[in-house]
Amino acid sequence: MINSRIVLILGFSILALITFDAFQQKFYVETFNLSPEGFSIYYFLKSHSLRWLIWIIGSLPYILFAKKLFQNSSAQISIEHILKLVTLVLISIVTILFVISYISMLLFSDTISVSILSDWFIFIFFQKTISFSLASSLLVLLVYTATTKQVINAQWIEIKNLKEEAKQNGNSQDNQTISIKIGNKLKVIPLSTISWIESDDYCVKIHTRNKAYSLRKSLKSLEKELKDLNFIRVHRKALLNLSFLDHIDFGFGIVRLSDKTEVPLSKSGAQLLRNVVS
Repeated sequence: MINSRIVLILGFSILALITFDAFQQKFYVETFNLSPEGFSIYYFLKSHSLRWLIWIIGSLPYILFAKKLFQNSSAQISIEHILKLVTLVLISIVTILFVISYISMLLFSDTISVSILSDWFIFIFFQKTISFSLASSLLVLLVYTATTKQVINAQWIEIKNLKEEAKQNGNSQDNQTISIKIGNKLKVIPLSTISWIESDDYCVKIHTRNKAYSLRKSLKSLEKELKDLNFIRVHRKALLNLSFLDHIDFGFGIVRLSDKTEVPLSKSGAQLLRNVVS
């Protein structure tokens, strides 16, 4: 869902700019007697509204590109993507200025020529470039917040499904334990208390809510043992208990647990989580 506050800000800003530009142009025309015809303020309002309408239509290419770019949550946005977006915005603004200049020449000039078109373009460029650039930046921000919110909501839905499935399979963990030798004693840890298991050289660290225990065993062997008990390998160094899952950030490759612990997420691990959901 689009952020209504930003939509209102964008709409109000454009209306304010249209009104300001109309009154400013009327002031200059009357003060310096630039036109013998007495144009009313409504004329200037319609003229600037038309220019902003052309801006809205001309903004569609980079809006669609930005939406597609920000919706791609499987990878981080690179500098190359940002440069492409900025280039597309600049090309769109220049094209919009050219179209406005051409239409202005047809409406207000007695003759049509390249030199007159050039004069109109220079005039429109200095009049509208800053306004269009600011509005375009705000529009890209609107698309970013809207698509990011959609991605986050989709991730939370996935998490909800995962936790529901974990809850259904949770009973299989109740009577299952891992035994760890600590000195001359044997520590028995219920699987239901283990949030995740971390690879640590030739051993593993078993993380519970309050403490971590070392076990001389490979993560690969534990993955095989626990694959049917609600544990999933999300990274080469991390085996996750889905019951403790709180949040997934596919873009930055992080899994957050209910105790605020952050566990790394690899591309293969992200794919496994997606497969569990689907």
